[in-house]
Amino acid sequence: MRQIFRIDQSGLYLEDVILAPGVATPADCVEIQPQGFNQPKWNGTTWVEGVEPEEIILQFQLKKKAEIEAARDAACYADVTALGHTWQADIRSQDLLNKTISLCALGLPLPPTWRTLDNIDVPITGMADLLAIAGAMAYQTQFAYSTSWALKAQGLAATRVQQIETIVWP
Repeated sequence: MRQIFRIDQSGLYLEDVILAPGVATPADCVEIQPQGFNQPKWNGTTWVEGVEPEEIILQFQLKKKAEIEAARDAACYADVTALGHTWQADIRSQDLLNKTISLCALGLPLPPTWRTLDNIDVPITGMADLLAIAGAMAYQTQFAYSTSWALKAQGLAATRVQQIETIVWP
């Protein structure tokens, strides 16, 4: 049996597949030979012990990148706290809030209330209230992206599978 790591056209790790002997490798797959793992490797000058083949490192880097991006996306839409209340921050809630802020900036009246995660209507006393909620969402999104950039940079800099596996979303 051969272990195959499936990579889509954009280079993202999808899954590993086990093929029976004699089965052709799918065109969109990269084959990793398990016996090459952690074997001495010639670096052009000398034999280096315990070097993991670059293609194995690449596959783990791609898998970790996909994990980080999924965690980042979830963090961008987690509930936020502002004005002493917790608010939904899913994409629909962010879109509704942004449209409301835009319309109010154009002169339409403020909504009298904005509903919390717990379905409590909180009075809106001015544009600053809506901007505080939107600001909490924007901060959360920026923090999620900057965290993902740092973690992906760690993954790209890693030279060992073990280093990649220790990278976790905070």
